[in-house]
Amino acid sequence: MAMEMKELERIIDERSAKQIESAKETIKKELGSVPQEQINEAVAKAVKEIEAKAEKDKNDNVAYLEAFKEAVSGDVKSNESPVTIVNQMLASAIRAMNSKDYRSIKQVSDEEILAQAKKDFANSKGLHKILSTKAVNAGTPSDGGFTVPLAFSSDYIDALLANTLIDKLGVRRVPLVHGNLSIPRMDATSAISWGGEETIGDTTQPKFGDVNMRAKKLFAKSAITNTVIRESGVDVEGWIAEDLFRNAKIALDVAMLKGTGSQYQPLGLKNTAGVQISGTSTTAFGVDTPNDMEALLEQANVPMENVKWLLSPKGKAWIKSAKFTTGPFAWATEMATQKTLNGYEFLTSTSVDYTKATAPASDYSDFWLGDWSQLLFGISKDISIEVSREGTFQSNGQTISAFDRDLTLVRLITEVDFACRHPEAFLCGTYSQA
Repeated sequence: MAMEMKELERIIDERSAKQIESAKETIKKELGSVPQEQINEAVAKAVKEIEAKAEKDKNDNVAYLEAFKEAVSGDVKSNESPVTIVNQMLASAIRAMNSKDYRSIKQVSDEEILAQAKKDFANSKGLHKILSTKAVNAGTPSDGGFTVPLAFSSDYIDALLANTLIDKLGVRRVPLVHGNLSIPRMDATSAISWGGEETIGDTTQPKFGDVNMRAKKLFAKSAITNTVIRESGVDVEGWIAEDLFRNAKIALDVAMLKGTGSQYQPLGLKNTAGVQISGTSTTAFGVDTPNDMEALLEQANVPMENVKWLLSPKGKAWIKSAKFTTGPFAWATEMATQKTLNGYEFLTSTSVDYTKATAPASDYSDFWLGDWSQLLFGISKDISIEVSREGTFQSNGQTISAFDRDLTLVRLITEVDFACRHPEAFLCGTYSQA
């Protein structure tokens, strides 16, 4: 399992540290001018409660972790992945909750979840082992809600990112402590000059800037009728979880490339000042274009440590069909056999902009080339999945009650941000078909 005990404890300690700092600030603000002794007592009490809660969380989640390890590698011999088991746990909890009548939908016991799991996933011995572990609190729905345990959050992050461009491009992940991070950056080096024996050189110094990251909240929500859940003979709830991952994956990819940088959205590469550009919507992608784009990065002294192309499906097709003036296709063989373009790996995604123009204008697409080690992906809040039958949500401008409509809501949430260490390490070329 990806997350070991020490990693789990680190996550809980970081969370409690944030809570303690927040509690201190709140207490000082609320108590105002009361004697310092009273403020100190209130702070000490809050710290004690938070630390006690953190210790309980460690014990509860370590029990989860131990149960899972035993389930997947011990006498049960389960081949199921962490995310598969959590999806099944989620599905069992939803269906158990929806099997209750309207007078008792707020409560469903661990035993009821386990019974539902044995009914719906009869062969999932790993799931049964985890849910039957008495030391484990299985995340029983309370007040209409169900939360996936902290112990599995890293596995959900790994599963989500494994299917995003973020992971495939090798973007660097960094923790956002307290939701923020500031990294110093040298924007200009010291000036060097030549002179004679008695020349007095000017004193110069490098110029510094910084890279700032502030966590933005990402939601992915799905709603499904309880009639479908009650009557379906298949794992509809598992499909919901997969749909949430798919939507979150797309949102992360789009934010990385095209985020607006607004109050609630990360700043994407395309809107970052200093990112290089080349070509226009009327410039044809020619046989010299890859060389020219690489030269622009090298001219900017980019380290070229983790260089990859990022293409739209249409852009990829144009490149594969491009020919020299006389002779064979320029890159078709290399792209098919080596999975590279001009020596660098390429990835394809519909998150890359492609525009179908109106005749007689030509279609055009973005072509990204960059050193992706220069892009930072900050994570403040681990991914969590929650379920509710009493929440409300917006649809076509209307506020809809899940309770009134007999719906179940499933929500994925995480807090992240993106930032460039050096924007000139990325180049967005816009070209039409050759």
